Amino acid sequence: MSELKIMKPFIGGQFVDSKSEKYNTIYNPSTGEAIAQVPQCTQDEVEEAIRAARAAFPAWKNTPVRKRASIMMKLRNLIEEHMDELTLLCATENGKCWSEAAGDVGKALEMTELACSAPSLLMGESLMNTSSGYDTTLYREPIGVFAGIAPWNFPAMIPVG
Repeated sequence: MSELKIMKPFIGGQFVDSKSEKYNTIYNPSTGEAIAQVPQCTQDEVEEAIRAARAAFPAWKNTPVRKRASIMMKLRNLIEEHMDELTLLCATENGKCWSEAAGDVGKALEMTELACSAPSLLMGESLMNTSSGYDTTLYREPIGVFAGIAPWNFPAMIPVG
């Protein structure tokens, strides 16, 4: 039996110890073996994570799009470099066969590659003289922090997408 991992919330760019006394056990569905404990974060921890994300947003929004794309390219390279490790984690935590887990991680890689093309995707559009004396312009820009709840069966693809 392997050592039981104690998971930590990721807040403000780092893993922090949870103040929660409640933990859920995570099992490998293929073997039934307990593999981790994950905290049921406190309300204060959730609010702290939201504050940290909101605080980080202005700097990200004001980062030039080519720099953001460069950061996403680094992420893409890390996913590719650790493909087997990520596939194993996905298979272990979800009970997927290797090919399904690899497909999930592969889709996360594809979504990251799409984000690398942000400089082209974020270009606006304009149409001159849409009506007498009126022009229209479309701007694409970051709108803020959001929360997402990913389904358990696509742990790589959905959060990255």
